[in-house]
Amino acid sequence: MNFEKVWQRSPSDAEMDSLVQNHVREEILYREALAMGLDRGDGIIKRRLRQKMEFFSEDIANLSEPDEFELQSFLAKHMQDYRQPTRYSFRQIYFDTGKRGQAAHNDASALLKTLSKRETGNAELGDRLMIQQQFDNETENRIKNALGSEFLDSLQQLPTGSWSGPIRSGFGLHLVYIDQRVEGSTPRLGKVRNLVRRDWALQKR
Repeated sequence: MNFEKVWQRSPSDAEMDSLVQNHVREEILYREALAMGLDRGDGIIKRRLRQKMEFFSEDIANLSEPDEFELQSFLAKHMQDYRQPTRYSFRQIYFDTGKRGQAAHNDASALLKTLSKRETGNAELGDRLMIQQQFDNETENRIKNALGSEFLDSLQQLPTGSWSGPIRSGFGLHLVYIDQRVEGSTPRLGKVRNLVRRDWALQKR
């Protein structure tokens, strides 16, 4: 923290509050300025960005080129940064537990018996949901943010190619038909070499 470097001590509670408030205000004003386009056409900002890019380019150029072993080791150490996440494509029929109460589970189970004999299922058979009824090639993190961790945990256990459920989300109960599940994978160095080299160079700066 710059405060500690300058004053050779940790900030007090009041000083920390002031630092946080200043940081938040600075970030808000910065984003508002970008949204208004105040950075466009400003010669001073252009020169400053050019200087930063020149400094960055010089730093990169002065680095020795990493060999295969260095890149492979860097990838192994930071594997999670490059891992491709598991993705799902699925449809759902929603049952509002707030509106249906305890009957929601029975209604969902009864409908499941009719859907199990056929692939198609209309979302209108259930209740209205504020988010999309169909998810296409979505990551687990996106699904978790939309429907909650309990829904994702249950989704991970469901088979593909058939209606399943009901499973619970933060909204209520769902019948789910998974069209496709693409398991996450760890890429080989050849597929992410440029990214790995860039990140390696940034770490070496």
